[in-house]
Amino acid sequence: MTNIYIVSSITGLHRCNGIVGVVIEPEGREARTQFGIVTDATANQSVLLGIKFALSRINPECDVVIHTDNQYVANAVENGWVRDWIANNWHNSKGKEVANRAEWEQIMTRLGSRIPKFVVGEEHSYKSWLISEVQKRAKAHKH
Repeated sequence: MTNIYIVSSITGLHRCNGIVGVVIEPEGREARTQFGIVTDATANQSVLLGIKFALSRINPECDVVIHTDNQYVANAVENGWVRDWIANNWHNSKGKEVANRAEWEQIMTRLGSRIPKFVVGEEHSYKSWLISEVQKRAKAHKH
């Protein structure tokens, strides 16, 4: 099993630039950390980019637990919304095209038949540090 911890400096639905921090912690191995700059992105999109990055760096067959504060992304996967979107040619229940389709497609390809477990909004050993680092890097990036 691999734990993935994701924090973004972007909040809300407005598009802006920010930083995403990711910690990848494979069971029995040392954790790896990566920070990335995201441009013109929403909070949802920045978390999706973090998940996409992390999934590209892990064993494609291992179970995954994703730790995030983003309830929407967690609900979309765990409640089967993404599978419904795929069946409806990437349109939601209101008939509108799904936002961030490219990121969702890449994530679902990397997941295959696996459905990750999400842990939303809970404290974890990296949370305070990740938040601090993301905020510090976002502030430095603005200057």
